[in-house]
Amino acid sequence: MSEKTKKLCIAGLMTALCFVGFQFLKIKIPIGATATSVHLGNTFCILAALLLGGVWGGICGAVGMGIADVLDPAYITSVPITLILKMLMGIIAGGIYKFLRKKNVNEFASSLIGSAVALVTNTILTPLVRSLYNYLIFSKSFDILKLYAVSSLTTSAITSAITLVAVVLMFVPLKKALVKNKLI
Repeated sequence: MSEKTKKLCIAGLMTALCFVGFQFLKIKIPIGATATSVHLGNTFCILAALLLGGVWGGICGAVGMGIADVLDPAYITSVPITLILKMLMGIIAGGIYKFLRKKNVNEFASSLIGSAVALVTNTILTPLVRSLYNYLIFSKSFDILKLYAVSSLTTSAITSAITLVAVVLMFVPLKKALVKNKLI
């Protein structure tokens, strides 16, 4: 099996895991006609970025969680935001990880720093971008946007904390297993 085929297979698996992590492994918090949630989708987006590279990880997260958004009426208007934010999250995590590894920073520290920076960025940008989007596209009132921003910031922070712990626990052993079996 060629390296490209292996990478594509792993990307497909990680995309499916992003979908499952967001669609089924979540606690949804409704806010009016929309929702926010604590979920595990970001975990697989970050893992994909660390294993396959930032762009591939971003694509896995954007496609997997974007499809989940399309299938859920509470999230369908969030598809453009999901595509942008998850792509960005993957690029940041994978880019920092790759940069640090080139500087001979160990695997664990590189994955921790890359993941943490990507997740903090996502935690800050998610409520800001979603509020601006809802204001510009749907003309939602400022009071509704404040409520949404606060709840979105809270759930993003919780999701990021869970994701960071999960990635730290899974990445190094997962990578060793994939390398040992010549899959990456």
